Amino acid sequence: MHFDVESTPLNNQAMTTSANYARNRQIEGTNFSHIIGKKVDSAGIIISSTVISDSVLTSGVYSTVFMLDMEIDIPEQMGVVLVDNEMNIHQNLMD
Repeated sequence: MHFDVESTPLNNQAMTTSANYARNRQIEGTNFSHIIGKKVDSAGIIISSTVISDSVLTSGVYSTVFMLDMEIDIPEQMGVVLVDNEMNIHQNLMD
């Protein structure tokens, strides 16, 4: 099933996206995102994280945190779309 974040209806909710494809630097041939955290293997790295919640602050915090660790617990009422470095989409908005 195709997911289109542009057509996701919001009702008194906030949507934020964090990503590593903007605001990065190359140092000695290696790209570094502006989001700095624990070092992980290249497999399963999240390159984009979109979160929908009741608060823009909550959405912003979680969209950044998911860039560092996609294994954290997702609150029940939160919508999440994660894209990894192999362009796989991990989401809980559609069945």
